[in-house]
Amino acid sequence: MPGKAAPYKIDQWHDIVVEAAAIMHEIRLIPAITLIVGLPDEQPEDVVETIELVERLRPYRSLIVPLFYVPMSHIRSEKTGWLDKINLYPEHIDLLKTVARHSIHWAKDIVNKFYFKGPRYTIVKLLVNYFIGYVEKRLSKIEEDVEHFKEVLRQARAKSRREVLVFPN
Repeated sequence: MPGKAAPYKIDQWHDIVVEAAAIMHEIRLIPAITLIVGLPDEQPEDVVETIELVERLRPYRSLIVPLFYVPMSHIRSEKTGWLDKINLYPEHIDLLKTVARHSIHWAKDIVNKFYFKGPRYTIVKLLVNYFIGYVEKRLSKIEEDVEHFKEVLRQARAKSRREVLVFPN
């Protein structure tokens, strides 16, 4: 995407994002970052670069949310909807895991340092921290199942040279 990093060069984009995150972390500003994934012509290498960027953002307080690209043509023209056909690579699953781990890590910090201060919030703080811990443990269990799905996805891609993977109903 040539215009994405304007006025900077594309090869500077990751450094600019990391530098901005560092500045916001320093002044205690919490960015909510949305990653658009599944863009047309997105390749596994692009997803790996995004994973590397998210890993570089790990030291900086932020919440990162993936957003799957949904072309309007799919919504209007297909009765089954866009979710039946997704250009999904195994690397996308790795990206989702990386983003989830990042956001869970910083959610704990945000809850404990920015919200629910003082003794009157003790019970709420304990409940929210319990919930975050539960989500973290559940994610670990889900990751085991996801590894199997990644292998199925790899096999499906190997069988078919189609760009769009069709999921059975």
